[in-house]
Amino acid sequence: MKVAERALKDFMKGSCRRLTSKELIQLAKEDPDELVDAIFQVINEELDKITDGKSLVPIREVLTYITVLVGTKDMDRDLIMRKLYKLDIKIDRIQLEKEKKLKNPQKVHKELEELKKDLEEVEKQVEEQETKQYEFIQYLLDEVKNPTYLEFTLERFPYFLSIKDKEGTSLFQHIISKYLKSIEKQDWNNSSYYHNVLSLFFLHDSFSLEEKDKKDILNHFYHTINRLTQNKEDKEKYQNALKEMRSLVSAIKDCSHSVTSDIEKISQKYNIPVYFDRKTKEEVSRLSPKLKNRSLIKDYTITIDGEGTVEIDDALSCKKLKNGNYLLGVHIASVLGYYPYESEIVDAAIERGSSIYLPRRYQTRENDFQKLIPLFPYEFSTYIASLVEKESRLARSYFFELARDGTIVSENFLKTTVVNQKRTTFREIDDILEHGSSNKRLQETVFNLQKVTELLDKRYRPSTLYEQMKENSPNYSDLIVGRIGAEKIVYQAMLLTGNRVAEYFADSKRDYPFLYRVHEIKKEHIEEIQRQLKDLGKTYQEDQYQKLFQEMNGTYPKGWYARAGSHYGLRVAHHCHCTSNLRRGADIVDEHALEVCYDKEPTDKELKLLEQEIERRAIQINAKEKNIECFLKDYKKNYQKRR
Repeated sequence: MKVAERALKDFMKGSCRRLTSKELIQLAKEDPDELVDAIFQVINEELDKITDGKSLVPIREVLTYITVLVGTKDMDRDLIMRKLYKLDIKIDRIQLEKEKKLKNPQKVHKELEELKKDLEEVEKQVEEQETKQYEFIQYLLDEVKNPTYLEFTLERFPYFLSIKDKEGTSLFQHIISKYLKSIEKQDWNNSSYYHNVLSLFFLHDSFSLEEKDKKDILNHFYHTINRLTQNKEDKEKYQNALKEMRSLVSAIKDCSHSVTSDIEKISQKYNIPVYFDRKTKEEVSRLSPKLKNRSLIKDYTITIDGEGTVEIDDALSCKKLKNGNYLLGVHIASVLGYYPYESEIVDAAIERGSSIYLPRRYQTRENDFQKLIPLFPYEFSTYIASLVEKESRLARSYFFELARDGTIVSENFLKTTVVNQKRTTFREIDDILEHGSSNKRLQETVFNLQKVTELLDKRYRPSTLYEQMKENSPNYSDLIVGRIGAEKIVYQAMLLTGNRVAEYFADSKRDYPFLYRVHEIKKEHIEEIQRQLKDLGKTYQEDQYQKLFQEMNGTYPKGWYARAGSHYGLRVAHHCHCTSNLRRGADIVDEHALEVCYDKEPTDKELKLLEQEIERRAIQINAKEKNIECFLKDYKKNYQKRR
């Protein structure tokens, strides 16, 4: 396959013509999977070299090779779809990374958008090809009805064994349905035919059943058997058929298939729950919203997120007051507004530690593709509690009045009901900052936020090394926000909130217990880091910084949760996590602490219980963070092996 790889690279350089369909099909006969790997490897390598003046037309040309290959013999369509999904993720990441580094990011962004459209078209053609193939094999099954033809087809195209229609019904399920219907109709010729077809599937080396399909098929059998055994007359009439069906049930039960996906195998090793049990899912519908004693927020409120964000857990408002000061509102989706802290769903979420963002998508039991292991079931985190546009939602709102010199004049942490007036993206806000907006309320809010960010910039100056270490972290669960434009607005607002809430507890006269985010470095660690920096130079080029990160991994400590402590990296005396309740368990613990110690005057008994709870949760969440870190490393390693 080196011939194909060399030809692809030469074409990218402009020193070779593109491969013809005939040449591609010939290469696919040798090793189709290797050819697919070569195509995607070359595309990925070229994307890594993207610059202002680089045209993506050759990449788009090579991508179209896939549409030629999907119809060839022995082509693994699942492999192609997985690689297309990964490529889609990579393009999104490049768009975010490169727009800060290129002189003409808009041009590159436009070309990447065109590439994404091509990607969608290729995915569509792969899916359409599968639909046509399903229709063909179904025609052989139900119209031609020649087992010899069918056996020959399955030998040549073994992937037909697991092919599905548009609704997700597998070919095997279709045959089972036909078989059971023919028995109920006492159509013994057809039942015999479909039984023979089922035997072809069972005898094929490549046949396997997904757990979900197996469960659905067995239920179908059980319902049919129950219907045919309701009275003595039917039992006698269907005696032979019932015996045959029970034999098939045993065969289906024994059908060997590794139902545990890669992600499940790895997650079990580190005690990371990927899916939610039925009890937790059912609890989502048992809401008990706390609507009393909530302030209705009428300020113009917006959300600023990445384009693909589905869990919208923070919103911002900002207005200029008559005295010239600014009133910043940070509105955080409230978990405890919907469920009591003692509820099972909240307890399960805190035990999970945090939502886990993965380096690649995984296929769920429902055959969906996700890049996230969420803290809560999607119905709750992406709709019920999510700050979706134009919908009223429960929140905890943190208000800060800032004077023109950046001094905090007053602050208030309220239980609220908010309406997200406008959902925006980082890109949209950056555009408003540069060109303005026809929506005057939106424009005014954004410009006010920018002014406040400039004031907070002077107040909060995190360690440069800390920020760079975080930005280059391989931990995909680290939701790192950038340091320019719209991203800086969000970053500074969240930093302010985490600091001021922590300071409230730290300054309390009764020593209110609280879960702080701590980051401390010993003197000898600082000296070692300085030595490494000196050895590696003072610049932070991408390749050099990756080396630096690996060198310093283990020397530069990560943050952790504790009952006390400062935050060296952010350069603040106290900090906490309280701005992402839908994605971090620690934030829910701190929301609970606010309910106990801020919303009212706590009793000594309540403080004692809270202290015990925070100490317990600190140990639990810290341990889970280590498990998540190991899980992510293992998952990424497994992913790279497959590549």
